Amino acid sequence: MVVIIIVLAIALVLFTAFGMPSANAGTAMQAIKDKYRIPAIKYGVLYGIPFDIILAMIQQESSGNPLAKGSIGERGLMQLTPPALQDVNAKYKLGFSFDDMYDAEKNIQAGTAYLAICRAYFYGDLQKAIQAYNAGMGTVSKNPQASIAYYNSVMDKKNYA
Repeated sequence: MVVIIIVLAIALVLFTAFGMPSANAGTAMQAIKDKYRIPAIKYGVLYGIPFDIILAMIQQESSGNPLAKGSIGERGLMQLTPPALQDVNAKYKLGFSFDDMYDAEKNIQAGTAYLAICRAYFYGDLQKAIQAYNAGMGTVSKNPQASIAYYNSVMDKKNYA
């Protein structure tokens, strides 16, 4: 029974990854989906985060630019900060340098791992995790409405992933 469930889950992932192009072909979100779907699925499965959320966050954070730089030092597709990367390296022993955040694959892995850390902090609450990814875990703990607009924007983009 367990084997059948695993096989079905793998089949679903493969169908999702290699399925027919969506009606949104040619859009910015479609370009991100085409380019980063495989690592989003891979790290989504590894860290327990839905791949469409990862793709939506890539669109939200960097518009798909792996060399994006943020105003407070964030880097790459998922705009990791040095403290977030330190948390990821401490928990998952990845050993990534901050310069590695310009590598798309490593950035997606680190960003997804950080979102998983946020999710665990909020006992599995993905909405609060997404808000915390943007505003910080302490901020969202003190003010549950912090970064709600960010969350809503990610959810809007998710619908196109």
